[in-house]
Amino acid sequence: MQFDKSLDILIVEDNEADFCLLDNVLKQTEIELNLKNVRTARECVDYLEKEMPDLILLDLRLPDTNGLDAVEKIRAYIPDLPIVVYSGNENLNTAQSAINAGADDYLVKGTVPAWQIVRTLSFAIERRKLHAQINKLAKFDSLTGIANRSTFLMQLEQTLKRVRRNHTKMGLIYLDLDYFKPVNDQYGHKTGDLLLVEVAKRIQATIRNVDVVARLGGDEFAIILDEIDSTYGATVVAEKLIETLGKPFNVEDKILCIGASVGIACITDSINTVDELIDHADAAMYMSKNRGRNQYAVYEELNKKNSKLEFQNLISS
Repeated sequence: MQFDKSLDILIVEDNEADFCLLDNVLKQTEIELNLKNVRTARECVDYLEKEMPDLILLDLRLPDTNGLDAVEKIRAYIPDLPIVVYSGNENLNTAQSAINAGADDYLVKGTVPAWQIVRTLSFAIERRKLHAQINKLAKFDSLTGIANRSTFLMQLEQTLKRVRRNHTKMGLIYLDLDYFKPVNDQYGHKTGDLLLVEVAKRIQATIRNVDVVARLGGDEFAIILDEIDSTYGATVVAEKLIETLGKPFNVEDKILCIGASVGIACITDSINTVDELIDHADAAMYMSKNRGRNQYAVYEELNKKNSKLEFQNLISS
């Protein structure tokens, strides 16, 4: 297996003799390997905060933690980083436990020739790349590259739990493009798809890095506003979105003018589920569309006693 660059391998091994032996063995191969040695799980984490190797080769016997715990923590911290366990333990149950913890493969010290070690490392890297590609297809919208509906729902659930636990605030924006259908009808789906890509780019450029934008389907998008101070903070974002999406788009030398109808829902004491928050944002979005489009509406529950629901329509200037 050929690589277009040298491989950076982080070896987590506290025994200097074992590291030197492995270093000498791997020097017999034709692939250029850059080996870096750390002795503890803590040093491994510190290293990963600064550098990203192509693969980790990890011993299970570490002075500061159980090696299986280290595998689990590294896998949770960096899901797509290849991890191969290199241990003196020949027990099959231990090997299976390492795989279950997240390791890509298991090698026994002193029993594997250099060519087989390198092949194992190479296969682990290729498998992890394939896993990352499959994972991306499952989590992200294939057209725009932003989160898809399933990822959005998972992120929203996690965010709602966290803000409830920390007693902070969050907001949810539903956004539907105005006059997108005429673009599709007049210029075709290819132009429509390219326009959606540009819309996603403008939305991403408008929101913060901590916020999550997703394409829910068609020309409908959602944005999770994490830890906002107030409803006003959400309306500021909505105004910016309406402004940026209201500017003309140049797609294949065609000047396209659309807009956006935006609905806002913020966390309140009466909202207990993701479905309730989504319903509020969705209803507010349709209210803004029905009232003339290219504006936003905030959903508010004004009368909790009889559950009468009312909208406060806030038209951007």
